[in-house]
Amino acid sequence: LQRETLGLQTGLSLYISPNTIEGFSTSFVKGVLDNPIYCGKLAFGRRKNEKIPGTRNEYHIVKQKDYLLSDGVHEAIISEEMWNQAHRKRQETGVLQVKTHSLEHEHILSGIIKCPVCGSGMYGNVNRKKHPDGGYYKDYFYYACKHRKLVDGHRCTYKRQWNEDRINAAVEEIIRKFVKNPKFEQEIRKQIGSSIDTSELDKEYDGLKDRLSQTTGAKNRLADQMDHLSVSDKNYDKKYNDMQERLDKLYDEITDIEDAMEEVETRLYNIRQDKISEDNVYQFLLFFDKLYDKFTDLEKKTFLKSFLSDVFIYEEEQKDGRILKGLRFKFPIYMNGRNVLGVDWDNESTDETVVLLSYKKPDGHINVKVEFGEGEGKVPLDNIAKRAEEYKPKERVTYKMIKEYIEAKYGFKVHTAYIAEVKRDLGLPMYDAPNAVEELKQPRKHPTAEKVEAIKDALRYFEIMEEI
Repeated sequence: LQRETLGLQTGLSLYISPNTIEGFSTSFVKGVLDNPIYCGKLAFGRRKNEKIPGTRNEYHIVKQKDYLLSDGVHEAIISEEMWNQAHRKRQETGVLQVKTHSLEHEHILSGIIKCPVCGSGMYGNVNRKKHPDGGYYKDYFYYACKHRKLVDGHRCTYKRQWNEDRINAAVEEIIRKFVKNPKFEQEIRKQIGSSIDTSELDKEYDGLKDRLSQTTGAKNRLADQMDHLSVSDKNYDKKYNDMQERLDKLYDEITDIEDAMEEVETRLYNIRQDKISEDNVYQFLLFFDKLYDKFTDLEKKTFLKSFLSDVFIYEEEQKDGRILKGLRFKFPIYMNGRNVLGVDWDNESTDETVVLLSYKKPDGHINVKVEFGEGEGKVPLDNIAKRAEEYKPKERVTYKMIKEYIEAKYGFKVHTAYIAEVKRDLGLPMYDAPNAVEELKQPRKHPTAEKVEAIKDALRYFEIMEEI
């Protein structure tokens, strides 16, 4: 093994610039083993910069399962057979290790609690020592910083290991204090079901709808003029071609407007789903005292991560016994007479939030009595995290996503009307189109068999239709 490691280091040193890598980290070795460039291949399309659905000008890099692999002109370090063997082994071993000890335990605040020196997330770890009689001592769980390298090149020097139970208990105590405040319950109940201000998006959608109606009207009028052109006119062909070009441009403009409308609809949908998730957390906060102690560690971790974004601590325990320096929430929490996104005990101030919430009167109320626990008529608590994952709304699939998938895979574009026609023929759910007309001026064009199959493939890919 030492000879193999030395050989790997010697071989790689020929291709690595000096003074660029201090040592071989785990991620570096994984990257080498997974990169086919070392066996003389070039990979194209392993990662793709994709737009985040429901956002504007926000993208993220997504690893692709399928990508193009071709021969390179560079010299291979190892044979393709050896690389394939290593790749197969990586697929077998490159998975999370099966938990064998403390099966019910979870690092509840792992990643949320921040290092007081470098500000990065501190992660849960365990100190497990073997007993002389062959067994193990009680596991000691703690949060520690991974000593990341800072911007200036120095590593974080914070080496304190905090007992997990102590930090977890401190956070739980703070939450219990503010949920027991009667005014907190009043404000939380006000926020549950409150309306969200989407006036700007609604205004943008209405503007796009008007543009779509106007452009569709222009398209229909132009099509009517084309129908009434005189064949005997000596300039018939020129006029017809000019009108056809204008008509094509109008169709392109209609497609762009429809794509923009779908994007706005997706953003509105995501905002409303976020509001539903927020309301669910608010409901749990109302019953925090009764529910939290009955949660498993996994359920506690899921619940706290749903509304806590950061937990700040001091470098050392304070003279008054305090450990926590502050908390940061994912959405507004009522404290000290106002809605805040965080609290900092260093300066006794809170971070006020600016949220698009308007407290409007709901259309009605439904009072539901829910009892938690075991037994008939009660809601069990042992599978809350699992149910929450099941109820998580699926991402809405838009026509734009379907068109992008078809263009990327098949190399041609399809019109929105073609997708709608295939969905209609398959009996799939359809939504009312804002630009629908009562009577068509011209016969509807139908997609070719090739485009129909491409659309069906996309519908299967996005799980809109089942395999047939």
